[in-house]
Amino acid sequence: MTKYRYKVLQEEIKHRCRELLLQDCESLEIEVLKGVVSSDHIHMHIEYPAKHSISEIMKQFKGRSSRLLQKEFPSLEKRLIKHQLLYRPICLKMIGNDKEGFISSLPPTSWG
Repeated sequence: MTKYRYKVLQEEIKHRCRELLLQDCESLEIEVLKGVVSSDHIHMHIEYPAKHSISEIMKQFKGRSSRLLQKEFPSLEKRLIKHQLLYRPICLKMIGNDKEGFISSLPPTSWG
């Protein structure tokens, strides 16, 4: 989620954010099952190896993407306070054995 829900994930920034997150997923051996980048937040349904903690994954996602987006798009700094692009809270849901039922209940993906 962007800081103060600013709608800054638009056009080129939105596409670049998606690319950066997919690069992170590849480097951490994470599979994106579904996901969407909205103008002020990101939804990702991922499957990750047990060797990574969710806090480690989120730190990688948020830290790297925020840093690189601000470097590549200086216009972002005008809307930000203390260079904070992404807000801290995350929503984590464990789906266990009902993976297929949960995935089918999600909206269509834009990651394909």
